[in-house]
Amino acid sequence: MSFVKTKGFKYLKNLIIGLGAAVVLLGALFKLESWPYASTMLIIGLGTEAFIFLFLGLVGPEKDYYWEKLYPGLDDYHSNIAPLTAGAAAPEQAPALNGEVVEQQLGGMLTELQTMSKNLSALKALQEVDFSGTSEQIKS
Repeated sequence: MSFVKTKGFKYLKNLIIGLGAAVVLLGALFKLESWPYASTMLIIGLGTEAFIFLFLGLVGPEKDYYWEKLYPGLDDYHSNIAPLTAGAAAPEQAPALNGEVVEQQLGGMLTELQTMSKNLSALKALQEVDFSGTSEQIKS
């Protein structure tokens, strides 16, 4: 089965699948257009597809991704999987949340939002004043 994993076999497999699909499509086109030999083309095309499905069922799926190189214990069900990192030290735990610190930060954010709201209201008022004067100038 080592031949199945070669680059040449993969090319041949794709060629067979592509040609088989083309024959099926041509057979369907001949049948839809009622051209001569439509039934023969359709029989050949569907036979080719049946062969392709049989062929793919016998070959089996490919293993394209090699995740076990990044996660060395991935092939072993009972292994402890850890991603490869720059350092070999154990990861540090995040500090616990302190309720008072969180409340202070949220209070600061609320104050900033209120200030931004006041500034936006002032900008809106300036815009309305500016446009009202411009519309009066256009009318005259």
